[in-house]
Amino acid sequence: MILRKRSLKFQLIVVSSILFCVLIVPVGMSMKKSLESRKLSDEYTIENRIIEHLNTAAGWHAIEREYGATILGSGKGSSSPLFTDFLEIRKKGDLEVFQAEEYINELKKIDDNKILEKELNIWREGYQMLLSSRPKITSNEISREEWLNVTTLNINNEFDLRNVTFTSEKIVERIICMSNILCLNVAKLCKFVGLERALIGNTIASGKPISDEIYEKIKRYRTIAELLFDQILLLKDLASTSDQMKQALVEFEKEFLQSFQRLREDIFSASRKEIKVSSDKITKVKTDMNNYLFGISKDLLNISNHINIIELAKGLNSGKNIHISEQQSSVINLFKFFTQVHNIYSQVLFIDRFGQERVCVDFDSNTTLATSLSQLKDKKEKHYFKETINMTEGDVYISQIELNIQQDRIQIPYNPVIYFATPVFVDGKRAGIVVFKVIANADTPFLSHKVIEDNTKEDYILADQNGFISIIQIKGKSGE
Repeated sequence: MILRKRSLKFQLIVVSSILFCVLIVPVGMSMKKSLESRKLSDEYTIENRIIEHLNTAAGWHAIEREYGATILGSGKGSSSPLFTDFLEIRKKGDLEVFQAEEYINELKKIDDNKILEKELNIWREGYQMLLSSRPKITSNEISREEWLNVTTLNINNEFDLRNVTFTSEKIVERIICMSNILCLNVAKLCKFVGLERALIGNTIASGKPISDEIYEKIKRYRTIAELLFDQILLLKDLASTSDQMKQALVEFEKEFLQSFQRLREDIFSASRKEIKVSSDKITKVKTDMNNYLFGISKDLLNISNHINIIELAKGLNSGKNIHISEQQSSVINLFKFFTQVHNIYSQVLFIDRFGQERVCVDFDSNTTLATSLSQLKDKKEKHYFKETINMTEGDVYISQIELNIQQDRIQIPYNPVIYFATPVFVDGKRAGIVVFKVIANADTPFLSHKVIEDNTKEDYILADQNGFISIIQIKGKSGE
């Protein structure tokens, strides 16, 4: 009886032990799996942070590359207007690098990845090259080509490090890796291509060629887009990428790299042609203007040295009025003949050193008219007298464009005029000034829109750099 009880008790113990062992194994396995999942979750979180910061760093470094290349191309170094932005972009890129390194160090504590360590060393070496190259931008001690090579290498290393960070031997994890790379890069690619599209679309809508400023922005966006595009295409060559995904990437490459690129080049080509035409027209306007101003200045200096002018100036300076009226008549005849030959001058004046008119001849519609001596005016408060009387011999004063005034009133219809003046010297002493008044009408190069734009248009506004409107012409009607 006792043996039977002991045998039953023993059996219960054995069965309980077996049941305990059966239960403890799955519980232990469950706990192990839970710990592994938590570790994997922590790894994914850290890896995602690394990818995020490396992607952002590469973006800032791509922009830094273009800014640096532009500054080097200009040869201005630290005096370039882009240099302040260049420094700000550097700071933003360096901040992302610092944060990426912090997360990489955390990842190394969790996972001893030899491939990651190797890629990290390569990236650090390239980044140090970038850091040592930056100060050379300030004084142009680095060539543009060398700068582009250093910065491009650093950007590529950042992308390589990012890809290695999330590489795994497990197919499931590789799919997650591809999804992360694809989603991030496609999203950013759409962003920068969208920015480029907006800039080009707005420019096309304005009817103007692409400006240098817009073109530089597009280049920066395009640089980032091409880096992202290259990273997307890397998935095409991975063994773990499905055939369906590879085909989708091939179609994407065809549409983006070929069709879109051809359209883009057509737009740029058309814009460059328009810029070339506009540039040629502007060059012609500048040449015409320079020739026109040179011709007027030459006429002014020649007549200011004419013997009749010198004799009148000498008589006025001497204070002897014996022959003044005869000398004035000689100068009047000179001015009349001169304006008939050179009919672009609407008025020619000789003003003495005190600001008093001594000769005034007007020219209009092939008719010359000399102001009578009794009607000559005091011009000492006029800007052209104040500016010119203190000039050195041989200098020429050119006024701003202003509205013509007759009998102390603005002439109607409105006529914009420009004054040219030069001082007259006798025996090294100031004796007065000679003044030309030129009407800035459509036959002169002053209204340059007549050449640059469609010269059949009649709508224009003439204003100075301060916004003061000299004349408005709308559909043949003039107004102030």
